[in-house]
Amino acid sequence: MAEIIVEQGGAVNAGGALDVILAPIVFLLQNWYFFLFGILLAIAIGIIIYMISSTKDLKRERDEAGYFLYKKTIKDCINGRDPKKYKKTYSFLKNIFWFGIPIIKKDESKFIFNKNGEKIGRYRGHVMSQDGTYNLLVCTGTTLGMFDNNILIKIPQRIKFQNKDKEIEYVDFDLIKEDPLDKSITIRCIGVERTALFYYMPIFTAVDSNSGNDIIVDLREHMESTVADSTYQVMLQRMLNTGQKQMEKAMTFNPHLKYQQMSPEKTLPEQELDDK
Repeated sequence: MAEIIVEQGGAVNAGGALDVILAPIVFLLQNWYFFLFGILLAIAIGIIIYMISSTKDLKRERDEAGYFLYKKTIKDCINGRDPKKYKKTYSFLKNIFWFGIPIIKKDESKFIFNKNGEKIGRYRGHVMSQDGTYNLLVCTGTTLGMFDNNILIKIPQRIKFQNKDKEIEYVDFDLIKEDPLDKSITIRCIGVERTALFYYMPIFTAVDSNSGNDIIVDLREHMESTVADSTYQVMLQRMLNTGQKQMEKAMTFNPHLKYQQMSPEKTLPEQELDDK
């Protein structure tokens, strides 16, 4: 009968798998200065890129009245932001690779939905404009988890039109609905469309009295004219300011005016002698 011989092997190297996991951590601890230099370099490059982008943005605002109005509306939306709808909290899991530094935050802002319950984005701010529109700043996503990709939705509240008798009439819209419980916002539309250069507007429908079906209401002409009127007012104001500065500067080159300014002030007896 054959004998089965069992030989006792060596101890299992249970620490081998652990060494593989700890190797990157040990490497970072031993070469922490390279890692710190890389972080500082990335921050410096980010600051330089931000400064260059801000300079270009300011130049564009100065040269383009429409872009200035667009950026102004965004700032107004941020200033009019509802703190109950906008909320970002610290998340350790998202910042674990940044050694706990609060670079990336967890977004808990309220959602923006269309009338079908589909998400448009998250709330970033709002403002009511004097042109009769409700401006809603919406974040549709993020870049690298840090930078928001925002769009500005301009929603009409009142439309002025001329009827067949050439009389001015107004149509009021109620397109914004806020949930009383979770404070989320619903726009009574089926989607959004980019129009008037920088802005987005809702695509909403109405029931056709003849067919009974939902048809899309075309408000592009009204929205574009609204933006054009506001842009024209900014352009006119800039032209007046520029013209005033040019007139003030032109007066400094007037030789007669400069002569009078440089002439000594005459006393009353001298003025009487000159008048004779």
